[in-house]
This record gives sequence, structure tokens and C-alpha cells, in this order.
Amino acid sequence: MDGIDELDIVQQKTVLRNAMSDVVAQFCANKKAASLAAKHAADSLFESSLYIDARVICIFIASPEEIETRSIIEQALADGKCVAVPRVTNRDGSMELRCLDAEQPLGMQLEIGAFGLLEPNLSTVKINVDDFPSHALFLMPGLAFMCGGKRLGRGRGFYDRYIARIRETEPVLAALCFSCQIIDSIPCVAHDVDMAYIVCDRGIISCDSFQYTGL
Repeated sequence: MDGIDELDIVQQKTVLRNAMSDVVAQFCANKKAASLAAKHAADSLFESSLYIDARVICIFIASPEEIETRSIIEQALADGKCVAVPRVTNRDGSMELRCLDAEQPLGMQLEIGAFGLLEPNLSTVKINVDDFPSHALFLMPGLAFMCGGKRLGRGRGFYDRYIARIRETEPVLAALCFSCQIIDSIPCVAHDVDMAYIVCDRGIISCDSFQYTGL
């Protein structure tokens, strides 16, 4: 891919990000609908082998305009799973994952971090990306996803860079989103990470087969 093509894709992504930000904001403005959608997504997840077989759940702390994740975090901790949450270490695109302690209140382990979002504080234990644990499920945020697995993030590349550093094991990559965020086409480049599954309020999509389960 030459520089002109890549620049064109960057511009296309910017336009799509703006459009999808409006779509998600409009959906989340109806708090009852957004809360119900989040519950449906969580229920489908908890019943799935994705969750049952995972020893480590890597999950984000949701912003007000993302699908709610606190109930998933709390249930995973209660189920004895390791719950790892991202912390930004460099605003240019670097992050780490830190494990929450099931014995401590969640609020005591979080602080306002980069971009004004909640992150784990330094009292939590960092996962060594060079010795990443097996049987890990990544539940990833984003603005838009395709049934075939393509993802549109917010443009800083935190997850793409982190996942590229994992060598000895292959975590399961799954989007966690509202169904209104699933679209037909997303411009992409070679280093964009693809999803294996999409977890949403309509159930779970296997991106290999485009089939829903858990409806």
C-alpha cells in the first residue's frame, strides 16, 4: 500500500469515526435502551463458552458513550476470574493491563487517567505482556465493527500495539458493543487487529461464520 492510499484510508476513518460517534451518542441518550442492551450483551456473554473457558477477562472501563462493563467486571471477579483493565502509559498509543483485586472495592482501585477516563491505579498488579497468561478473553471497545471481524477504534492504536506484543499465546479477541455499531464496511490497513467474535445485545457473532448465537 502506498502512502497516498494509506492517507486516503486515514481520512475515510476520520469521517466514519465522526459519523459513528454521533450514532452511539444518540443511542446512549436513551439510557433505558442502552442499559437494557448492555444487559442482553452481558447475559449472552455469561452463557457462552468464550466466558466460561476464559481464565483471564481483559476488559475496558466504559465511558458514558460505550456499552456498560461494570456488571461484567463484577461478575467475573465473583466467578474467580482474573480481570485485567487497561491503563494508558503514553498518550501517543501505549498501554498496559492491570489486574483488579476481588477482595478490594472496585472504586478504590480506579482513578481518573488519560483522556479523563477511569483506569486502574498503581496499587494494582501489572500483567507482563512478555509472559501473557493463557486462556485470556479480550473484550475490546471500538466505534464500529463488521461481522467479518474488522474494527474501527478511536484512532490511537492502543489495542493494536499491545496485542502485537503478545507472542507466546493467542488471546481470544472479541468486540463488546451495541448492535447499532455493526456496519457493512470499514476502511482498514494491514496492522489493524481483527475480531474473532462480536458480543452485542443481539447475541454473539462468530466472525468466521457470521452466525449469531445466544439470541
